[in-house]
Amino acid sequence: MNLRKLATVTKKPPLYKKGDSIMWTDKHISKQLLELHLNPDIDLASRKKQSINDTLVFILKQCNNSKLKILDLGCGPGLYARRLAATGHDVTGIDFSETSIEYALNQAKAEKLNIEYICKDLHRFWRVDTCREREITFNYS
Repeated sequence: MNLRKLATVTKKPPLYKKGDSIMWTDKHISKQLLELHLNPDIDLASRKKQSINDTLVFILKQCNNSKLKILDLGCGPGLYARRLAATGHDVTGIDFSETSIEYALNQAKAEKLNIEYICKDLHRFWRVDTCREREITFNYS
């Protein structure tokens, strides 16, 4: 038995040591985050169903309830995107978490909703070329 190695591996870690893991892309953590998003009893990672519905009603009233092209940045598991697509809006959802995007794609398919989901880090994905009222065009480069 190598006591030096044992002493090294059992040494108490520093209180805070910066790591390189990102919670949205870490397989274990992102699954736990998805569970929080989907928990209907808490307003934590996502809002409760009624809060989401109230928010969407408010937003759509501001747009005179017209059919829109909607870009949902940080869409997570698609809780807003699915409700918007179900009411006839053209929706694209973008999120950093593969776990959330996979869930969102499966739900959209099961509900026969045409939603484009993209799994990308927004900071590295594009630059804004033009921006007009209610319409944003992106250059995917």
